[in-house]
Amino acid sequence: MKEFTKNKIDTLADVFCAWIGGIPENDNEIKSFLNKNIDLTELLNHRDIEHIVHYHAFFPKETLKAVYSLLPPQVTLADGRKFAIFENTFAKLNKAESKHFGSIIVNVDMSRAYAVFMRKYVGKYQHMKKNYNKYRGANQKILYPDLQKKCYHRRRANMTPEELELSRKKSREYRRKWRAEHPEKMAVEAEKQRTRRQNRSLLQVINDRITSRKANRAYRENNREEIRERRNNDRARLKAENPELLKEMDRKHNAAANRTQTCRTYYQKHKEEINRKARNNPKVPTYKRRYQNKKRWQEKTGVKVMSLLQAIISAKQRNK
Repeated sequence: MKEFTKNKIDTLADVFCAWIGGIPENDNEIKSFLNKNIDLTELLNHRDIEHIVHYHAFFPKETLKAVYSLLPPQVTLADGRKFAIFENTFAKLNKAESKHFGSIIVNVDMSRAYAVFMRKYVGKYQHMKKNYNKYRGANQKILYPDLQKKCYHRRRANMTPEELELSRKKSREYRRKWRAEHPEKMAVEAEKQRTRRQNRSLLQVINDRITSRKANRAYRENNREEIRERRNNDRARLKAENPELLKEMDRKHNAAANRTQTCRTYYQKHKEEINRKARNNPKVPTYKRRYQNKKRWQEKTGVKVMSLLQAIISAKQRNK
């Protein structure tokens, strides 16, 4: 069987090739397909399928719904995505085939077609109606991928900050619920990601790192106030719930090996802004006085006091 390579349904032949799972090259492959779809053998034989796939053939209007009722709701495209075949789409493709020069009519027994119609059509119609929005959305993503992105960004651009936050909360809740309900899919996806990371070349590693850093930098620049507010809220909540943990976290952060270098780098980068804030801060003189007192204690007063205390302790120990 020849591989079906199209990612779009353009003809009636495409519908059947996607349904079959490839382009049949002999009668045995067509018969194998019919054996898997017993109901279809009531209406079509392998010669009918051959004419539809390799030539131009169409169904008469009287038997079209019977054939459609046996068609699966969705067919698989070459890239693995599912494409729904609605009744009006099937009718348009069939009409287009009828206009081709040399196209032939697929003769379907009317009594059998009526029996299949009575047995299958209502269930198929109700299923397509119930899942219309789902199938239509999936088809739109395949047919108009750029339009979906534009509509998404336009819709978000028109949202208020409150609506954006509500949308994010709903999205996070939906993803959390989906992950809880599909642990096996999450495990498969995690394994794929792990394999991809392990099989990356050195150039891909560097490129991914640069891309990630650019995205993170852009996000921080565009959401600076939001990030600061979120961190302040998290810190205030932790201070109220577990102040000792917050103190320990601050101690470890301030004791980091590169803390001094980080502070110096930050100061050099934001020197003008820091000096401007210092000039406008009325508490700066108080801070400077405290710092001078601290340095004086460390360098002068503290040294003398500690030496005197040590002398007193030594004298007491001798008197004992």
